Amino acid sequence: MSSRNISLLKSYLKNIDNLSPYEFEEMVAEMYRCKGWSNVQVTQPSGDKGRDIIGFDRKGRKIYVEVKKHQGKIGRPVIQKLHSIMVSQNVEKGIVITTSDFTPQAIAYALKVNIFLIEERPRSTSLCTSVDIETILTQSESVLNNSIFSYPLPPSRFIKKREMLPFNYVRFFWIKFSLNHEFQNSTGSWRWTMSYQDQDLYISPNGLAELIPKFDYKDFEDLSSIKQKLGKYKIPFIKNKYSNYSIEEIKSFIQKVTTVVKTYIGRNNQEYSITCQPSSRNISIKSINNYWKLYTGIDLTLTNNYFV
Repeated sequence: MSSRNISLLKSYLKNIDNLSPYEFEEMVAEMYRCKGWSNVQVTQPSGDKGRDIIGFDRKGRKIYVEVKKHQGKIGRPVIQKLHSIMVSQNVEKGIVITTSDFTPQAIAYALKVNIFLIEERPRSTSLCTSVDIETILTQSESVLNNSIFSYPLPPSRFIKKREMLPFNYVRFFWIKFSLNHEFQNSTGSWRWTMSYQDQDLYISPNGLAELIPKFDYKDFEDLSSIKQKLGKYKIPFIKNKYSNYSIEEIKSFIQKVTTVVKTYIGRNNQEYSITCQPSSRNISIKSINNYWKLYTGIDLTLTNNYFV
Protein backbone atom coordinates (compact mmCIF):
# COMPACT_ATOMS: atom_id res chain seq x y z
CA MET A 1 0.00 0.00 0.00
CA SER A 2 1.71 3.20 -1.16
CA SER A 3 1.39 6.66 0.35
CA ARG A 4 0.22 7.79 -3.09
CA ASN A 5 -2.75 5.41 -2.90
CA ILE A 6 -3.76 6.71 0.54
CA SER A 7 -3.34 10.38 -0.40
CA LEU A 8 -5.37 9.94 -3.57
CA LEU A 9 -8.13 8.09 -1.73
CA LYS A 10 -8.32 10.82 0.94
CA SER A 11 -8.64 13.51 -1.75
CA TYR A 12 -11.48 11.57 -3.39
CA LEU A 13 -13.32 11.03 -0.09
CA LYS A 14 -13.03 14.71 0.81
CA ASN A 15 -14.79 15.72 -2.42
CA ILE A 16 -17.11 12.74 -2.83
CA ASP A 17 -20.21 14.90 -3.46
CA ASN A 18 -18.57 16.63 -6.42
CA LEU A 19 -17.07 13.56 -8.11
CA SER A 20 -18.24 12.60 -11.58
CA PRO A 21 -19.44 9.00 -12.05
CA TYR A 22 -16.07 8.06 -13.60
CA GLU A 23 -14.15 9.78 -10.76
CA PHE A 24 -16.29 7.84 -8.29
CA GLU A 25 -15.25 4.63 -10.05
CA GLU A 26 -11.61 5.71 -9.70
CA MET A 27 -12.19 6.36 -5.99
CA VAL A 28 -13.62 2.87 -5.47
CA ALA A 29 -10.74 1.33 -7.42
CA GLU A 30 -8.26 3.22 -5.23
CA MET A 31 -10.13 2.02 -2.15
CA TYR A 32 -9.58 -1.60 -3.12
CA ARG A 33 -5.94 -0.99 -4.03
CA CYS A 34 -5.50 0.36 -0.50
CA LYS A 35 -7.18 -2.81 0.81
CA GLY A 36 -4.51 -4.93 -0.86
CA TRP A 37 -6.22 -5.94 -4.10
CA SER A 38 -3.94 -6.49 -7.10
CA ASN A 39 -4.28 -5.68 -10.81
CA VAL A 40 -7.23 -3.36 -10.14
CA GLN A 41 -8.48 -1.89 -13.40
CA VAL A 42 -11.29 0.52 -14.26
CA THR A 43 -13.01 -0.60 -17.46
CA GLN A 44 -13.76 1.69 -20.38
CA PRO A 45 -16.97 3.76 -19.93
CA SER A 46 -18.52 2.14 -22.98
CA GLY A 47 -18.82 -1.61 -23.30
CA ASP A 48 -18.15 -2.42 -19.65
CA LYS A 49 -20.85 -5.14 -19.82
CA GLY A 50 -22.14 -4.34 -16.35
CA ARG A 51 -18.90 -4.21 -14.41
CA ASP A 52 -16.82 -1.06 -13.94
CA ILE A 53 -13.86 -2.47 -11.99
CA ILE A 54 -11.95 -5.74 -12.26
CA GLY A 55 -9.50 -6.82 -9.57
CA PHE A 56 -8.06 -9.67 -7.53
CA ASP A 57 -8.51 -9.77 -3.76
CA ARG A 58 -5.86 -10.91 -1.28
CA LYS A 59 -6.89 -14.54 -1.81
CA GLY A 60 -6.30 -14.19 -5.54
CA ARG A 61 -9.98 -14.38 -6.43
CA LYS A 62 -11.12 -12.41 -9.45
CA ILE A 63 -13.93 -10.01 -8.55
CA TYR A 64 -16.18 -7.78 -10.65
CA VAL A 65 -17.38 -4.47 -9.19
CA GLU A 66 -20.21 -2.36 -10.58
CA VAL A 67 -20.33 1.28 -9.42
CA LYS A 68 -23.43 3.48 -9.56
CA LYS A 69 -23.35 7.16 -8.59
CA HIS A 70 -26.81 8.66 -8.97
CA GLN A 71 -29.96 9.55 -7.06
CA GLY A 72 -32.41 6.80 -8.03
CA LYS A 73 -32.65 3.44 -6.30
CA ILE A 74 -30.71 0.52 -7.73
CA GLY A 75 -33.07 -2.22 -8.88
CA ARG A 76 -32.80 -5.92 -9.62
CA PRO A 77 -31.83 -5.50 -13.34
CA VAL A 78 -28.44 -4.03 -12.36
CA ILE A 79 -27.72 -7.05 -10.16
CA GLN A 80 -28.92 -9.47 -12.84
CA LYS A 81 -26.67 -7.86 -15.46
CA LEU A 82 -23.61 -8.19 -13.22
CA HIS A 83 -24.52 -11.77 -12.34
CA SER A 84 -24.89 -12.64 -16.03
CA ILE A 85 -21.37 -11.47 -16.91
CA MET A 86 -20.03 -13.26 -13.81
CA VAL A 87 -21.56 -16.56 -14.95
CA SER A 88 -20.39 -16.19 -18.56
CA GLN A 89 -16.79 -15.51 -17.44
CA ASN A 90 -16.72 -17.92 -14.49
CA VAL A 91 -16.28 -15.20 -11.83
CA GLU A 92 -17.55 -16.28 -8.41
CA LYS A 93 -17.90 -12.99 -6.60
CA GLY A 94 -19.35 -9.57 -7.43
CA ILE A 95 -19.87 -6.26 -5.66
CA VAL A 96 -22.22 -3.37 -6.41
CA ILE A 97 -21.43 0.00 -4.81
CA THR A 98 -23.74 3.01 -5.00
CA THR A 99 -24.28 6.43 -3.48
CA SER A 100 -28.01 5.68 -3.55
CA ASP A 101 -30.19 2.83 -2.20
CA PHE A 102 -31.06 -0.69 -3.29
CA THR A 103 -34.61 -1.88 -3.80
CA PRO A 104 -35.79 -4.87 -1.72
CA GLN A 105 -35.89 -6.95 -4.92
CA ALA A 106 -32.26 -6.12 -5.66
CA ILE A 107 -31.20 -7.08 -2.13
CA ALA A 108 -33.09 -10.37 -2.23
CA TYR A 109 -31.60 -11.33 -5.59
CA ALA A 110 -28.05 -10.37 -4.58
CA LEU A 111 -28.20 -12.60 -1.52
CA LYS A 112 -28.88 -15.60 -3.77
CA VAL A 113 -26.03 -15.07 -6.26
CA ASN A 114 -23.02 -14.08 -4.09
CA ILE A 115 -23.10 -10.40 -4.93
CA PHE A 116 -22.36 -7.96 -2.12
CA LEU A 117 -24.18 -4.62 -1.99
CA ILE A 118 -22.59 -1.52 -0.47
CA GLU A 119 -24.10 1.93 -0.16
CA GLU A 120 -21.30 4.47 0.14
CA ARG A 121 -22.33 7.87 1.42
CA PRO A 122 -20.37 10.80 2.89
CA ARG A 123 -19.90 10.27 6.64
CA SER A 124 -21.71 12.92 8.64
CA THR A 125 -20.13 13.99 11.92
CA SER A 126 -22.94 15.23 14.10
CA LEU A 127 -22.18 16.28 17.65
CA CYS A 128 -24.14 15.03 20.62
CA THR A 129 -25.33 17.38 23.33
CA SER A 130 -26.25 14.71 25.86
CA VAL A 131 -24.05 13.20 28.54
CA ASP A 132 -26.00 9.95 28.61
CA ILE A 133 -23.08 7.71 27.66
CA GLU A 134 -25.11 4.68 26.63
CA THR A 135 -27.36 6.83 24.45
CA ILE A 136 -24.39 8.38 22.68
CA LEU A 137 -22.77 5.00 22.05
CA THR A 138 -26.06 3.73 20.62
CA GLN A 139 -26.23 6.82 18.43
CA SER A 140 -22.79 5.98 17.05
CA GLU A 141 -24.22 2.83 15.48
CA SER A 142 -27.20 4.77 14.18
CA VAL A 143 -24.93 7.35 12.54
CA LEU A 144 -22.91 4.58 10.91
CA ASN A 145 -25.98 2.69 9.73
CA ASN A 146 -27.29 5.86 8.10
CA SER A 147 -24.07 6.79 6.35
CA ILE A 148 -22.42 3.64 4.96
CA PHE A 149 -24.49 0.50 4.41
CA SER A 150 -23.62 -3.06 3.49
CA TYR A 151 -25.55 -6.24 2.92
CA PRO A 152 -26.23 -8.79 4.22
CA LEU A 153 -24.66 -7.54 7.47
CA PRO A 154 -25.31 -4.02 8.81
CA PRO A 155 -22.16 -1.86 9.00
CA SER A 156 -22.51 -1.57 12.78
CA ARG A 157 -21.36 -5.21 12.88
CA PHE A 158 -17.99 -4.01 11.59
CA ILE A 159 -17.33 -1.64 14.51
CA LYS A 160 -14.12 -2.72 16.22
CA LYS A 161 -13.96 -0.01 18.86
CA ARG A 162 -16.07 2.95 20.01
CA GLU A 163 -14.49 5.70 22.04
CA MET A 164 -15.88 8.90 23.44
CA LEU A 165 -14.23 12.05 22.17
CA PRO A 166 -13.33 14.71 24.77
CA PHE A 167 -16.22 16.59 26.30
CA ASN A 168 -16.22 20.28 25.49
CA TYR A 169 -18.47 22.78 27.16
CA VAL A 170 -18.56 26.06 25.31
CA ARG A 171 -19.68 29.47 26.52
CA PHE A 172 -22.12 31.61 24.55
CA PHE A 173 -23.03 35.22 25.32
CA TRP A 174 -26.55 36.61 25.29
CA ILE A 175 -26.78 40.38 25.53
CA LYS A 176 -29.86 42.51 26.07
CA PHE A 177 -29.50 46.12 24.99
CA SER A 178 -31.41 49.23 24.02
CA LEU A 179 -30.39 51.77 21.41
CA ASN A 180 -31.71 55.10 20.19
CA HIS A 181 -29.81 57.18 17.69
CA GLU A 182 -31.03 59.85 15.28
CA PHE A 183 -29.33 60.21 11.92
CA GLN A 184 -29.54 63.05 9.41
CA ASN A 185 -27.80 64.18 6.25
CA SER A 186 -25.44 67.13 6.12
CA THR A 187 -28.18 69.64 5.27
CA GLY A 188 -30.70 68.30 7.78
CA SER A 189 -33.30 67.68 5.06
CA TRP A 190 -33.46 63.95 5.85
CA ARG A 191 -33.81 62.37 9.31
CA TRP A 192 -34.15 58.81 10.58
CA THR A 193 -34.19 57.33 14.11
CA MET A 194 -32.67 53.92 14.85
CA SER A 195 -34.49 52.37 17.80
CA TYR A 196 -34.04 49.05 19.62
CA GLN A 197 -35.76 48.34 22.93
CA ASP A 198 -34.59 45.35 25.03
CA GLN A 199 -33.14 43.65 21.96
CA ASP A 200 -31.32 40.30 22.33
CA LEU A 201 -27.88 39.84 20.79
CA TYR A 202 -26.22 36.44 20.47
CA ILE A 203 -22.40 36.08 20.40
CA SER A 204 -21.05 32.62 19.57
CA PRO A 205 -17.68 31.28 20.80
CA ASN A 206 -16.05 32.06 17.43
CA GLY A 207 -17.04 35.72 17.71
CA LEU A 208 -20.04 35.78 15.39
CA ALA A 209 -22.77 38.14 16.54
CA GLU A 210 -26.42 38.06 15.51
CA LEU A 211 -29.59 39.87 16.48
CA ILE A 212 -32.28 37.40 17.50
CA PRO A 213 -36.02 37.88 18.03
CA LYS A 214 -36.15 35.85 21.24
CA PHE A 215 -33.68 33.93 23.36
CA ASP A 216 -34.28 30.16 23.36
CA TYR A 217 -32.90 28.42 26.45
CA LYS A 218 -33.76 24.83 25.57
CA ASP A 219 -30.33 23.82 24.15
CA PHE A 220 -28.32 25.44 26.94
CA GLU A 221 -27.45 24.57 30.51
CA ASP A 222 -25.70 26.31 33.35
CA LEU A 223 -22.13 25.29 34.04
CA SER A 224 -22.78 23.70 37.43
CA SER A 225 -25.42 21.39 35.91
CA ILE A 226 -23.01 20.24 33.20
CA LYS A 227 -20.23 19.55 35.72
CA GLN A 228 -22.65 17.58 37.87
CA LYS A 229 -23.63 15.33 34.95
CA LEU A 230 -20.03 14.80 33.92
CA GLY A 231 -19.11 13.93 37.49
CA LYS A 232 -21.89 11.35 37.57
CA TYR A 233 -20.28 9.51 34.66
CA LYS A 234 -16.77 10.03 36.06
CA ILE A 235 -15.46 11.63 32.87
CA PRO A 236 -11.93 12.81 33.65
CA PHE A 237 -11.26 15.16 30.75
CA ILE A 238 -13.14 18.38 30.18
CA LYS A 239 -11.87 20.99 27.79
CA ASN A 240 -12.99 24.54 28.51
CA LYS A 241 -13.41 27.05 25.72
CA TYR A 242 -13.78 30.52 27.16
CA SER A 243 -14.50 33.82 25.51
CA ASN A 244 -14.38 37.11 27.38
CA TYR A 245 -15.54 40.45 26.04
CA SER A 246 -15.34 43.88 27.57
CA ILE A 247 -18.28 46.31 27.50
CA GLU A 248 -16.50 48.24 24.73
CA GLU A 249 -16.11 45.06 22.65
CA ILE A 250 -19.76 44.13 23.14
CA LYS A 251 -20.81 47.60 22.05
CA SER A 252 -18.59 47.17 18.99
CA PHE A 253 -20.49 43.96 18.14
CA ILE A 254 -23.77 45.85 18.47
CA GLN A 255 -22.52 48.64 16.22
CA LYS A 256 -21.58 46.14 13.50
CA VAL A 257 -24.86 44.21 13.48
CA THR A 258 -27.08 47.32 13.61
CA THR A 259 -25.24 49.38 10.98
CA VAL A 260 -27.42 49.91 7.91
CA VAL A 261 -27.27 51.88 4.68
CA LYS A 262 -30.30 54.13 4.13
CA THR A 263 -31.26 55.86 0.92
CA TYR A 264 -33.15 59.13 0.51
CA ILE A 265 -34.18 61.51 -2.27
CA GLY A 266 -32.27 64.79 -2.14
CA ARG A 267 -31.95 67.90 -4.26
CA ASN A 268 -32.77 67.70 -7.95
CA ASN A 269 -34.70 64.49 -7.15
CA GLN A 270 -31.45 62.51 -6.93
CA GLU A 271 -31.04 59.40 -4.75
CA TYR A 272 -28.37 59.50 -2.05
CA SER A 273 -27.08 56.86 0.40
CA ILE A 274 -25.86 57.31 3.95
CA THR A 275 -24.27 54.71 6.27
CA CYS A 276 -25.94 54.74 9.68
CA GLN A 277 -23.70 53.32 12.40
CA PRO A 278 -24.80 54.10 15.94
CA SER A 279 -22.45 55.72 18.41
CA SER A 280 -21.42 53.56 21.36
CA ARG A 281 -22.61 56.41 23.63
CA ASN A 282 -26.18 55.68 22.53
CA ILE A 283 -25.99 51.96 23.32
CA SER A 284 -27.29 50.88 26.72
CA ILE A 285 -26.36 47.36 27.91
CA LYS A 286 -29.22 45.94 29.99
CA SER A 287 -27.80 42.49 30.83
CA ILE A 288 -25.01 40.05 29.94
CA ASN A 289 -25.65 36.33 30.44
CA ASN A 290 -23.40 33.32 29.91
CA TYR A 291 -24.90 30.04 28.77
CA TRP A 292 -23.20 26.77 28.02
CA LYS A 293 -23.62 24.01 25.49
CA LEU A 294 -21.94 20.64 25.81
CA TYR A 295 -20.38 18.98 22.78
CA THR A 296 -18.99 15.51 22.34
CA GLY A 297 -18.83 12.83 19.68
CA ILE A 298 -17.84 9.27 18.90
CA ASP A 299 -14.60 7.99 17.41
CA LEU A 300 -15.35 4.75 15.53
CA THR A 301 -12.70 2.21 14.53
CA LEU A 302 -13.84 -0.29 11.92
CA THR A 303 -12.47 -3.78 11.35
CA ASN A 304 -10.18 -4.37 8.39
CA ASN A 305 -12.82 -6.60 6.82
CA TYR A 306 -15.41 -3.91 6.21
CA PHE A 307 -14.76 -3.54 2.49
CA VAL A 308 -15.22 -7.07 1.25
